Amino acid sequence: MSYTFANNIVLHDSNNPSSYLFKMFQPNVSVAFNNNIYWVSKPTADPSAGLQFGDAGETWVRWRASGPDSSSVFVVPQFTSPDYCMYYLQATSPALKRGFNQLEYLRTPTGCEPN
Repeated sequence: MSYTFANNIVLHDSNNPSSYLFKMFQPNVSVAFNNNIYWVSKPTADPSAGLQFGDAGETWVRWRASGPDSSSVFVVPQFTSPDYCMYYLQATSPALKRGFNQLEYLRTPTGCEPN
């Protein structure tokens, strides 16, 4: 089995300084990663510090050097107002510059329902 994980904006919002972003729990599954934007909501000087990628728990640098996500980046996607569930991209967003399309909602994002 194989699939492609490409052209996504991935938010990592965890207080755990050492956690997996991607870990496969199925043997013989091949995943191609490409052109993704990773965003840590509470970044440090190195936003990828402490995050682990793949089954081996590789660092971002080693993960990319081994092939996956070679064209992906850690960058703030510049949503209009994520604290208020407004995930539209600002005109200056690096996501738009990388060819991403503006998000269109068919329903309210999970966790953003009115009280």
